[in-house]
Order: sequence, then C-alpha cells, then structure tokens
Amino acid sequence: MPTHHKAQLIEAEPPMVEILERMAGGLAPDARQILDSLGYYNEHDLQIPGQGSDSTKQEQQELEPIIKALAEAAVTSVRMRSGVLISTLKKVAEKPSLHLDGQLPAAVQWQIAANYRRGEEKAGTYCMDIWGNEQTICEDPLETPTEANIKRAAEAAIARIQECRTSGRPINSANAIIALQLGIIFRSSGQSVARRRQPHMSGKKLVFIEGGPFYNFLGLVLPTLNRYLREQQCPPVTPETVVRFVTEVAS
Repeated sequence: MPTHHKAQLIEAEPPMVEILERMAGGLAPDARQILDSLGYYNEHDLQIPGQGSDSTKQEQQELEPIIKALAEAAVTSVRMRSGVLISTLKKVAEKPSLHLDGQLPAAVQWQIAANYRRGEEKAGTYCMDIWGNEQTICEDPLETPTEANIKRAAEAAIARIQECRTSGRPINSANAIIALQLGIIFRSSGQSVARRRQPHMSGKKLVFIEGGPFYNFLGLVLPTLNRYLREQQCPPVTPETVVRFVTEVAS
C-alpha cells in the first residue's frame, strides 16, 4: 500500500539555536558523569566536583562536540521528508497563491526557488523573485512571480525529487550521525567502541545483552536526544543500534 503524506504549509522546524540549547540543558544534570566516562577528570588529574557546583568553562567546552552531534541528529530527524515535501509542492501547484502568503516552509521555498523560471532561462536564475529582498540586496530588479510560473516551478521540483527517490524503507540518518561523531569522541578518550555482550538473567533464563563503556556512555547521552525525537514523533536512536553501526563500519 502506498503511503499518503499530508502537506505541510507552514514552517514547523525549530531554529538550530533552540535545539542546541535544548540538548545542552538536557545533558546538564549528567554532564560530569558523561565527562567522567570519557576520562576527562583522570586525564587532567582532577577530582570530580561535588553536586551543585557550577560547571567550569573547560567542562562546558568538553561537552560542546557532544551537544553539536545531538543537535545535528535532531535537526536531521525532523527535516521534512520527501513524501511530505512532494505533497506540499502538489498543493502549491494546485493553488500557487499559497506562495504569496509567505508562510511556506523553507524546504518548500528552496525547491520552488531552485526550479523557478520567468521564461526559458536556466532554472533558478531569478530565484530571488521567490525569496524577495527583505533580508538581502539584489543586483537584478525583482519581478512578482506569476501563478503560472510558481505552478511550473512546483511541478518541476516534484519531478526532480521523484527522480532522486529510492525504494525501500527510509534510513534513520540520525543513527549514522551519532555513530560517527560520538564514536570519534569516545575513541579520542583512548577507549574502545568494540561490542561487548554481557550475561544477564532474564527471569530464570540467561541471555546476553549489549554492554561495555561505549554502550554506557551512550546510555547517558542519548536520552536527551530521544526525548526531543519522541516529541517530534520521530524514531529513537538506541545505544544498541549505534554500537552495531560503529562496529560494522569499523570492521
């Protein structure tokens, strides 16, 4: 059965600064435990500060790469899916005046601008007709886009996106971002990201589950990201998936 996507006619993605602040705030309660798992205090011959004391500038700087990795994964996860993008462009093609409202998501505006033509010139030559000059200086005089040209741009964008789509289940790219960036961060502490299967009693049955320093580190870091993804109705990033991804790439 084909999946039917609902059009998105207004911007829904929060600004990057807001997401960075959200990730930083989420990590704050466990910040020193996270840094300890990376060997920060041993490396600098420091005692772990007591609870309630303010974090130092050095501690904050050490956490920045982790915060940025989480924020990038969050932004990637909530980015408009191609199915939603196509559905929205179809709405614009049916009713080009939607563009004039000035509330279309940036992803939709980008596609219309990139495929926009006044006549038979190269697509995107007069993209500033779509974006306007409120926030930038335009060398060429702008023209108000006609509904016919907006419709043509939307239809051209749809055709281009459909040409680039691949079949199958979409890949959760947040897993790849987290695996790559947090894998590098953890390895830089001198520790291994190798998978470790540890015995565990489930009722009366002995099973083997993922474990080890890298897995435990992810257990401290990922809840902040996953709370945000859950709110956005996006799939979570699990320690098991990240560990498997890292070790498969490394092998």
